[in-house]
Amino acid sequence: MTLTGSEAKRFPTEEYQTACARQMLMRRPGEPDDIGAAMAFLALDDASHVSGQVIFVDGGYSVGMLSVSG
Repeated sequence: MTLTGSEAKRFPTEEYQTACARQMLMRRPGEPDDIGAAMAFLALDDASHVSGQVIFVDGGYSVGMLSVSG
């Protein structure tokens, strides 16, 4: 969850936002600047060898959703 205007409408109460944040490793909702920071990194020469990747900017939420089978 990234707190943008549309997300604030979807998750209107602070209690709901807190409950969602508990499911994230970072324990806080994302801010638009978190997305911007990832995009700014990808625009740097330091990221020139990064290609074909999915970069999750979700406060660690997706890590909790991963499962290993086999």
